Amino acid sequence: MQKLIRIAALFFLQAAFISCATLSLPSQNPKEYETAQYIPENPDWQNASENGEICFFSFENPTLPLRYTVAKIDLRAKNFQLVAYPNSETQISTKDFSFDGITIKDFQRQSGAFIAINTTQYAKANPFFSRKRKIIGLQKSEGTLFSPPISRYAALLLCYTQDNELKAKCISYQDEKSSDADFAIGGFFMILSGGELFDSSGKNFSYTSRNSRTAAGVSSDGQTLFLLAVQGEKRKESAGLTYPECAKLLLALGANSAIEFDGGGSTGMIIAKKDAIKPQSKRKNACYIGFLFTTNNIFN
Repeated sequence: MQKLIRIAALFFLQAAFISCATLSLPSQNPKEYETAQYIPENPDWQNASENGEICFFSFENPTLPLRYTVAKIDLRAKNFQLVAYPNSETQISTKDFSFDGITIKDFQRQSGAFIAINTTQYAKANPFFSRKRKIIGLQKSEGTLFSPPISRYAALLLCYTQDNELKAKCISYQDEKSSDADFAIGGFFMILSGGELFDSSGKNFSYTSRNSRTAAGVSSDGQTLFLLAVQGEKRKESAGLTYPECAKLLLALGANSAIEFDGGGSTGMIIAKKDAIKPQSKRKNACYIGFLFTTNNIFN
């Protein structure tokens, strides 16, 4: 009995800070899809907001199978603002800097975000079944730094200009200077840089598999943000995408740079209070971003 107790204790100690990170071994890499199988020649963009600040399209190919949704956001629009979790109202433990994870639907309801998506990877804090989460890598929102940078990971930076417009930028490696941005959203690795496929992990896309994915792409002028949510993780309706497939998709849609966020069972996106992928994630994640309309919108 004592031996069993020791084994169980060791298991929980090892698992206590297991990340939700969706990374897989190189041996799990599948053969890449043909681009025509998963990249539409003429995407059916639909306005999600009254003036077209946010538009989206959903794609399905049952023969692969594959399902995903992409949102395109005009950051020059002045009638909405960026919101995030954690934020100034989040209760952070002074002992270990952990906080309660929430579902994407809870984030959308609490923030009033018109569009929401999960972002940065995290670890579960002790005890193993606790709701507490600890961010892995850079996270800054509303002027508050919630987690310091980790140099091996990429990030999405969003800053307000003097004209109160947002501009976005993807960086390959997190550093202290990157936390100067108004919002600094950590992720895994950069997958697109300067309009070319680029794996900032240094592994030439060997450290990936086909799975549920969450990613962000940015246009060359920094004024358009693309958000991608791919359904997958062993679901019969969709096998998911690899990192390079996500990169090629975002490049074809107009992105010049892109990074991967936390994927797998953490993947979730809501647009106009509706699930952009189904079934929607019910996982209590650590981090989200969203856009809240500051003026009335007929789609609210």
